[in-house]
This record gives sequence, C-alpha cells and structure tokens, in this order.
Amino acid sequence: MADDLLLTVAIPTFNGARTIARSLATILPQVTSEVEVLVSDNASTDATVAVVREIAERNPQVRYARNEINVGFDRNVDLCLQRAQGAFVWLISDDDIICREGAVSRVLEVIRAHPDVAVIFADSRHPIRLNPADSGLCHGGADFFHRSRFKSGLISSNIFRKSAWQAVEVSRYFDSGWVHMGFLLEALVRFPAYVICEELVAQLVLEEGHGITRWGGTGSFLRTGLNLVRIYRTMPELGYDPATVRAACMTIKGGYPKNIPLAKAKGLRVDGPLIRECVELYGRFPSFWLVDLPLLLLPGWLFRGARTLRHALHPEGRGNVH
Repeated sequence: MADDLLLTVAIPTFNGARTIARSLATILPQVTSEVEVLVSDNASTDATVAVVREIAERNPQVRYARNEINVGFDRNVDLCLQRAQGAFVWLISDDDIICREGAVSRVLEVIRAHPDVAVIFADSRHPIRLNPADSGLCHGGADFFHRSRFKSGLISSNIFRKSAWQAVEVSRYFDSGWVHMGFLLEALVRFPAYVICEELVAQLVLEEGHGITRWGGTGSFLRTGLNLVRIYRTMPELGYDPATVRAACMTIKGGYPKNIPLAKAKGLRVDGPLIRECVELYGRFPSFWLVDLPLLLLPGWLFRGARTLRHALHPEGRGNVH
C-alpha cells in the first residue's frame, strides 16, 4: 500500500456509463496528492469502460480495474477495498455525487485527527436531516446509529479503514446486497468510529427526480430490504441493545406502507416463502398484521392499475421518486 495515500475514493460500478462521468466530475476537482480514485468495473456490458478510460487518460489519479466476470455487488465492493492503495476507502456509487466543495478535505481532516477509527460516516442530502452538532467520535454502535439515524445504508456515506475491513470476515455477507452494513455492525463493536453530520454526498436519483430503475426496477428491492433485516437480526449476538435493534428493523419496515404498493406495482411476485419470511421477521409487530400483510396479499393488478391511473392524471410526475 502506498504510504503517502490516505484515501482511495472507490466506485464499484456495473453498467454505469450513463452516470459515472457525472460522479467522477464531482470527485476529481477535490483530489489531492494524498488521494487516488479507483473504479472497479463489474464486467459492464455498456460503454462504461470507454467512458472511464477516456477520463483516466486525462486524469492520472484515476485507476481502472475490470472484473472478468460479474461477481455481484458485494464481492465488487470487497474488491474495491482490496484493490485500494489508500489507508481509508470512501465508497461512492456510480450514480451518486459528492455535493459539497471541500468534502474530501473534510474527510482527510478526520482521518488525520482520528487514524484509528474503522468507520467515518458522511451524511447525504436526504429528507431525513441530521444535527451538525452531533458530528464527532462515537461511543459504540448504538451511539453511531443514534447520531446517523441508520443513513449509512447509502453506500456513498461510508468511509472504511482498509485494515479494519480486512479484520472482519465480510464474506459472510456476500450476496445479501449489504456487505457494507454487515461490516459496519461488526466493526462498531470492535473499533471507534466518527460521524460527520454534514451533507457531503447526494444521490442523482433524488437530485434529478428519477425513479427506481437500475436497482429493484421489478419490485425486487423489497426482497433486498429483507436481506438487511436478517443482518439486523444478528445485532443482539454482537451486543447491541434491544432498542437499537428495533430501530434498525424499523428503518426498513417503517417504509412498507409506501414501498409494498410500489413494489407490487412494479411487478413484485408475492409467494409463500416471501410471506413466511416476513412473518418470521415482523410477526412481533402488530402493524405488520394490520397494515403490511393485507397490502402484501392484495392482488398486484390493483397497484398496477392505480399507478397507471396516477401517471395518466399526472404525467409530469412520471419520473419522480415515489
């Protein structure tokens, strides 16, 4: 590992040709001699390779690595950490941006002051607002999640110390879609962390008003959310208190009155295994039986029809986030 590199800004990408140039355009002006940019391409089949290589020709601080096959999201994230030359790795999605001037300098400032932290959280532009006064070192995982309000689910809000990542058996979280959250839960009970409650990153999907397309476009995002709840259910074994575990689960379940209709309108197939899994994970919540389960059991054509009607009545809102 290069001794003079404090930070790698790593972009795990797959078919990101449409947005990755805009993401890089917000990163590169902030790069210093202590920072490198790494793009880990998960065997994209679009023009990603051409877009990134053209940018790399003009910006030598950009390294491009391409996987021979698509190894899945989680393994590509792990490869970002393994390939990084910086002591810390800031993971940025190929359709997210750094939205504040001086954001990289702010992260470097924290790294220099607190080189032993395993995790640095960088807040995102989002309707959930954090208190800037809550920025600082965290005393355990519960304190971290209380300050960050579980917004670290957005991968671009995470900066991880490479050596800490390598000290955790992250492979157990492969194929969940949430390897970064699995690492986070384990790292927070072993190492200190730092929270930056200032908006440093933003999602292009929110900034430009596009709906869910590349991720969960057929309603599968609901099943992916269940994977995270399963990971959260391991928190008691790691020493997390019941209140923090419940708050974690509610970050997913709390959105069900909106997200179940959206998922079913997009084509989610509700079957016996899905129902059983939801009962196992949420059966202790009365609102699951009163609200969520009835929504799951209603026929999908009702939600598809309602969505079609809404688009017909409000065509200007067709691309908005639901």
